[in-house]
Amino acid sequence: MNFSRSLVFLALVFAVGACGDDVQLAKAPAKSDAPVNHAHGMPTPSPASSPAPAPADPFSDGAAPAIEKAASTANPDEVVVGGTIEIDPAVKLPSKTLFVYLIGSPTERIPLLARRYENPQFPLQFAIRRRDTAMGAATVDKPVYVRAMLSDTGDVMKGRSKTVSEKAFEPYKTSDAKLTLKP
Repeated sequence: MNFSRSLVFLALVFAVGACGDDVQLAKAPAKSDAPVNHAHGMPTPSPASSPAPAPADPFSDGAAPAIEKAASTANPDEVVVGGTIEIDPAVKLPSKTLFVYLIGSPTERIPLLARRYENPQFPLQFAIRRRDTAMGAATVDKPVYVRAMLSDTGDVMKGRSKTVSEKAFEPYKTSDAKLTLKP
């Protein structure tokens, strides 16, 4: 009985060992005249050497143009929309924070650009610039609405006295937008 168990065990070891992947040995790289960094065994790049060209795309038919990343030349201080925010006398003040947003439509929830004003004094002259991004980079290439909101806590999620402009404003051409905060 012990002999048959040993035989089964050896057959199992042989079967598992024989199921491995084939190993292929690679040829050693060709010798180079480049100086070698002996600490790592890697060739030391010379300052005059340029990086190797990228391999050709095997799926390309050569008809597609090369895509280049254009560096943004837009001025981050450029005013997208500016104007004045007034306050209805029925609105309770003082309020700690005023948030001013640019949105794509009157019902839009996610701002394209936003700016926070601490301890605002009314009437408030506001200017939303390209750098006032709310959710990462935003491109403003269509008319936008202005939303303003007071917050007693400074938390953008806990606001009151919200208002949205009745009309859309042309970006980069509007510096006289007018809003009135209402209760």
